[in-house]
Amino acid sequence: MQFTRGRKLPHLLGILTAANDKVFITFYDDESDAFKYSWLRRSTVEPFLDRAPIDALPSPAPGAPITNEDARLLGGMAFMSLVGGRQSLRDRLEIVTATPMDWTQLAPPTMPAPPPRPATDPTD
Repeated sequence: MQFTRGRKLPHLLGILTAANDKVFITFYDDESDAFKYSWLRRSTVEPFLDRAPIDALPSPAPGAPITNEDARLLGGMAFMSLVGGRQSLRDRLEIVTATPMDWTQLAPPTMPAPPPRPATDPTD
């Protein structure tokens, strides 16, 4: 058993340390009432990322330190995103935000009606 673990460890470390090829996925699992997360290779989910809306946290300057406030901001954004659609989780939320949250569901945009079809001659 020890030999098997030792042989797998370098391979696993190589996977985990692949530069710029990590994606952190997090979600809420209703059954276990737990926030779960996983690390995936970016190349595994790249087709989905290409179609997804992506946003970035502003950085004060290139190469600037990553601070406690940056970590709080990212973590807070993650929790707010995960609890937004679940009233039971929103009731448990004890996060102070700069402005009060408005959890009102936005109505989906309405599609314009198609133009009326031209009348056809009944003899056609």
